[in-house]
Amino acid sequence: MSFTECHQFVRIPFMVEHFRQHKAIDPSMDFVKFIQIHYFSANIVTDDFLQDQQLPFRSVECHMQNITVYIQGSQPLEFHVPVSIAKEYPSYNEINKPQFSVFDIFQPPRCA
Repeated sequence: MSFTECHQFVRIPFMVEHFRQHKAIDPSMDFVKFIQIHYFSANIVTDDFLQDQQLPFRSVECHMQNITVYIQGSQPLEFHVPVSIAKEYPSYNEINKPQFSVFDIFQPPRCA
């Protein structure tokens, strides 16, 4: 969980408790309005700002650094051009049977 934001789910009980505090102050507040105030409005510093910052998914705390190092080898890459390229790719042999081994499993039913 250190490389994901899943640890934020641990803070959900704190969010419920904070919602109850707001509900006690303003009984007309519903959960949608609580979410709108705390997540979709501008950050306003109020008396409970520190509590607001402890709500889940208020800030990103997932830090990861990735460094890629490429060291070029001393041997050059060599490409060989094929001498001849086949013009035909037959899928049947002289007696007209498929040359693919996968077709061997597709057999007609046989009597036992």
